[in-house]
Amino acid sequence: MKNIVLLATRPGAGVHTIALNLGIGLTHFKKRVFLASDCVRLADWLNSSGHRENSLLDRNPAFSWQLLSGHNYDEATASGSFDYRLYLQHGKDWPAGFPSQDRVLALCVIDVSKADLPGIMALNQYLQEVRPDGRGIDLLVPNKVKPGEWSENSQLIFDLAEDLGWEKIADPIPHCEALHDLPKEHTSVWELPAQYNNRRAAFQSLVDRVLEMI
Repeated sequence: MKNIVLLATRPGAGVHTIALNLGIGLTHFKKRVFLASDCVRLADWLNSSGHRENSLLDRNPAFSWQLLSGHNYDEATASGSFDYRLYLQHGKDWPAGFPSQDRVLALCVIDVSKADLPGIMALNQYLQEVRPDGRGIDLLVPNKVKPGEWSENSQLIFDLAEDLGWEKIADPIPHCEALHDLPKEHTSVWELPAQYNNRRAAFQSLVDRVLEMI
């Protein structure tokens, strides 16, 4: 069993979008995936309340999720048998009581339009101090990269790569209305029409990186 913690230094970075689409992408490799979060809005996105037929969960039977109360990670860890467990941490702190064994991957999702380099570096240092293995951020996911703004976005990515190493930088995730509307449409990036192949390709690259790392 492999664990992935998704964090962000700021609200609204897109952690839930990254986690849900990453999780479903992992199921395409015959992996059973569990997502634990305290976000009640995921219930509507996944249609897990039973009010819709052919829900996102129905269409992806190898993907499961649990609404956590009070960050009950012990309860989530004990439930079911999965290949990957994804934990969404509200805020940037390493979850108290989170499994301390090996094969834990820490992903930091950054909104490139609002990200600040000092905050990300502070999070990396914090993780180095609190993680049992002494590692910092394992992979940075640049998110919400807008077309036509690459020159501004690329400077942040280059600065992060200089400090943390290119091996810790994932391919940027583009920003578009199609991704923004995924929760409203109760769907995932994997079900978007063919004209959004570049969006799926960005998430496929992220899935491939995660499979290589743990």
